[in-house]
Amino acid sequence: MRITYRLAFEDYYDAARARDAKGVRIRAGAALGMSVLLFGYWMASGRDARVGRACLLMVAFAVVVYLLARWIDKLRFRNSYRKGAAPGLDGKELTVDISEEGVQGPEAQNKEEWLHFSKYSESDKAFILYRANSIHAIFPKRAFDVDGMNSFRQLLRTKLERS
Repeated sequence: MRITYRLAFEDYYDAARARDAKGVRIRAGAALGMSVLLFGYWMASGRDARVGRACLLMVAFAVVVYLLARWIDKLRFRNSYRKGAAPGLDGKELTVDISEEGVQGPEAQNKEEWLHFSKYSESDKAFILYRANSIHAIFPKRAFDVDGMNSFRQLLRTKLERS
């Protein structure tokens, strides 16, 4: 199958978020765990109003830090992107041939065989292929028709481990 697409900032950012999703889940789990511990401490203190307010403030602080960290991550990513994290690819039309053997651009001399990729992930907007833990290729879902997307998803499941 052949797909043609253009990558934009949102594609790179979406891929980075998909790559970092496990870390985000771990941080959210830690925040939830802290909230449960603070609630337990408040309950054990006999529901003292002062302790309850302190616990609530600590939970609110954790939520603000979490949201601020996400905002700062996006700003850092945008700054890095603007400085040329993806030189020459932004806005350029890309065409890729995808087959049972691998992935190849029409101008490329060599086909990238599936064994060169370590894993893949899927976000709401894209399929992301990795080498080691680095993003190697981003295929926006908008480049596929429904049948092509399902075929590609099935091919990925048979060839690579899901991240």
